[in-house]
Amino acid sequence: MKVKLFGFIIIHLLCDLRLVFSRHEPLQSTPARLGELPYHVAIYMQSRAILCSGTILNQRHVLSSAHCVTRYKDRPSHLDVVIGTIHRSVGGRWYNVYSVVIHPNYTGDGQHDLAILKTVLPMEMSEFSRPIKLPKFEDHDPLPGKLATVSGWKALPNEPEEYDDEGSLLQKAGVDVVPLKVCQELLAGTGREISSRHICAGNIYSQGSCIGDNASPLVLNNVQIGILSWGTQCGSGDPDVYTKIKSYLPWIRKNAFPYHVLNLV
Repeated sequence: MKVKLFGFIIIHLLCDLRLVFSRHEPLQSTPARLGELPYHVAIYMQSRAILCSGTILNQRHVLSSAHCVTRYKDRPSHLDVVIGTIHRSVGGRWYNVYSVVIHPNYTGDGQHDLAILKTVLPMEMSEFSRPIKLPKFEDHDPLPGKLATVSGWKALPNEPEEYDDEGSLLQKAGVDVVPLKVCQELLAGTGREISSRHICAGNIYSQGSCIGDNASPLVLNNVQIGILSWGTQCGSGDPDVYTKIKSYLPWIRKNAFPYHVLNLV
């Protein structure tokens, strides 16, 4: 009887999720306008290929994911941060990386998936490049169904794999915040733990992040609430899993704002 009741509850949760998502029309990924996402940066390897995304915390620090940059922890100078551009290979200001700090509890399984990069020289802020706002300690978690923005350098679902002039631009898309319990059920088959230190987002139209959008920021009301950690097959319809920024504010403050006020809302 308990098993049947549990199954009934899960089915209704999934149905409720579909109803939540159905409030929003399917959103195609679209190119960002210059200055629209001034916090979004590209992290390049020495080969001049984009490795992943990041967000500006202040003039010297960028927030990214540990899984993206952990192999460069002992050779940070092999990375460059590019700010102030929406083009893959044109424009922007380049800054060599001085250090890469990986969260001490990161083990490669999607837990504590955060890293902070420090640049050799201070980054020049402008209308096209400025720090992202972070949540407050006392903020409530975003409600399920809230429409957030995810952005990244690789084409999102429904975009061609080979980039034309539009596909070579920074892309953005709207995604819905998914209830944690529903996310855990939908992704149970992955064998990965999804905890209260995560946020899930996606929608029934398969609009979400794809492989190549490593460390894509999840932003709601101009505040970064998450950073992409992992997902299933690109555009599969399953939600993506983001590291929840609010859970790591003390660590971010310690490593990026040791002598300054944290850039809170």
